[in-house]
Amino acid sequence: MKGKLVVFALVTGLSSPAAAQTIMDGSDSKIPPDVWGNAKEAIMNNLRDPYSTQFDHLKVTSSEPQIICGRFNAKNQAGGYEGFQPFQFNAATKELVVNQSNECGAATVDEAARRAVRDRIFAECHETIEQLDRYASGGGINGSFTDLMAKGNWCQDWLKRQMEAELDQITN
Repeated sequence: MKGKLVVFALVTGLSSPAAAQTIMDGSDSKIPPDVWGNAKEAIMNNLRDPYSTQFDHLKVTSSEPQIICGRFNAKNQAGGYEGFQPFQFNAATKELVVNQSNECGAATVDEAARRAVRDRIFAECHETIEQLDRYASGGGINGSFTDLMAKGNWCQDWLKRQMEAELDQITN
C-alpha cells in the first residue's frame, strides 16, 4: 500500500502544470514566433508575476513595421488578476505601449462569444470532475489517469480565476 501512495503522489505531483503564460484564445498562431517572443518579453519584464500572465486577442496590425496588439492580464501584489489591459508592440523599435485603446482593446471583445467559451470550458471541467468522482468510486475513466489529473488541476485553476474575476467585479 505504501508503494501505491508514493506512485500516486508522484503522478499527481508530475501532472500539475508548471506556471506559464497562457494564450486564452489561441490567437498567437498567426504571429511570427520571434516577434511574439520579443513582445512577450517586453510585457513580462514589467510584471510582478510574469509566468502567470494571460494573453488574448493577439493580431498583427501592420506588416511594415510589424506591429502586434492584444491584451494581457497579470497578477497584482496580492496575487489576484488585475483584468485585461490592451497593449501594442512595434517589432522594429521594440516599443511597447500599454493601456492605450487600440484595435485589439476591450472594444473588440464580443461578450456573447466570451460567454460561449466560458460555458464550454465549464462543461468540460464538470465532465472532468464527474470522471474523477467515478475513478474515486472504483469506476473506469476515459483516457489516462495522468491526463485526467492534469485536466482536473487545470480546471481547478481556471475555476479559481473565474471566481477571482467575479469577486473583483463586485468589489470594484
